[in-house]
Amino acid sequence: MTRKEIVRILEFRQAGLSLSQIGERMGVHRTTIKRALQKFDENRGGKVSSTNERAPDPKLYNQVVDSTDIDGQISLVRMDRPAGPEELAKLAGLDLNKWIPKYPKIKTWQGMGKVKVGDKEKLEKIQLYASSCAFEPLMAEPVERAIVDFIDRNVKAKPAPLKTRLDAARKRVIDNPQMLVAGWWDTHLGMYAWNVEVGASFDLDIALRRMKNSFDDLLLEVEKFPISKVVLPVGNDLLHYDSVKKTTTFGDHHLDCDTRYSKVYLGATESFVHIIDGFLELGIPEIHVPYVPGNHDYTSGFCIASFLSAWYRNDPRVTFDLGFNPRKYIVHGGTVIGFDHGKDVKDAQYPIVLACEAKELWAKSTWREMQIGHTHQRKEHYFKGVTPTNGVLVRTNPSLSGTDAWHHGKGFLGEPLKSMEAWRYDHTGYRGSHVALARDN
Repeated sequence: MTRKEIVRILEFRQAGLSLSQIGERMGVHRTTIKRALQKFDENRGGKVSSTNERAPDPKLYNQVVDSTDIDGQISLVRMDRPAGPEELAKLAGLDLNKWIPKYPKIKTWQGMGKVKVGDKEKLEKIQLYASSCAFEPLMAEPVERAIVDFIDRNVKAKPAPLKTRLDAARKRVIDNPQMLVAGWWDTHLGMYAWNVEVGASFDLDIALRRMKNSFDDLLLEVEKFPISKVVLPVGNDLLHYDSVKKTTTFGDHHLDCDTRYSKVYLGATESFVHIIDGFLELGIPEIHVPYVPGNHDYTSGFCIASFLSAWYRNDPRVTFDLGFNPRKYIVHGGTVIGFDHGKDVKDAQYPIVLACEAKELWAKSTWREMQIGHTHQRKEHYFKGVTPTNGVLVRTNPSLSGTDAWHHGKGFLGEPLKSMEAWRYDHTGYRGSHVALARDN
């Protein structure tokens, strides 16, 4: 064949065509194509095939001769043992996921080779093993490239499995640990509202469903973030009334109440066990529970926090602050956050309260914040502190609670969309919030 024909054959081989396909395109038999390739390979100087009866050049012992670009062959001559297709592919750097081994051959014969005797080398008759195998591409490169391009343009990646996403989030915790403050403020478990009277019903079953549903919705949002710590304030009018008398802790006026006190208390403890266990299952390494007394459940809130501390007494991941100061403070790097129910202290007082009660934390902080509840409405105030660039942010948390007859009569309707909100921080300060709207189903 002419050089031009040989070049054309080589181009067909590089495109992944078989010998038969090349023969059909060039109008000759496949054996003619094979013979032309073998002749071309011999002229290149050095391929050793199983049909070559002469002794190979000793320099080719233990060297792979890769001619996959010519006829798909890989050959190896050894003096110790033959080589299988997998070993030949590995030696030639072929990925068996992309190349298919075909027609492996092994030939043995005796030839002349250099053998070291003492300090000298001499030619002697030796046993030789010639191993060869043809490898065909699983698909032609242009076809593979076209498929990959099509997938890149048209196929959307499926989301990683939950465990994979959580593992990735846990890995990010190492480099950028964040803290989540999730408070179920002013839930008022045990409060009763009649929709005919106030426009929307509310009872213990509705309140408990809202707590658990809001937690489940929140978990879907925060699982992808590198959260290393969760803070769960307990108290803050979690219960609507504080005893079997169905009154607030310090009051004696009538409250609209639903069911028995013991049922309300057990519902509160079970809900917070559900929430803490859910965060632990997510892989959060630290959960901190500060007790923040409310004006409706000053006593019951402490009992619930004490119950939870006993429930998790053998789990070092869950810690509690049951101190008698009604305000609690936590720190995360340069972020300092205080918690108070918000009934007795005016918003404008909180900067000086924080500066006095947590003066050491104040001095080291870059972000200062107080979180309160009581009014069932989300709002924020920013007060300048002792320097022009640092101050205290006072956040008022929303509530999942409905509106009872007394508040409805006074015009205190609260927000039209009941919700709870979680707040996320890193070592520098605030990073974002996550809202879970009240869901009764």
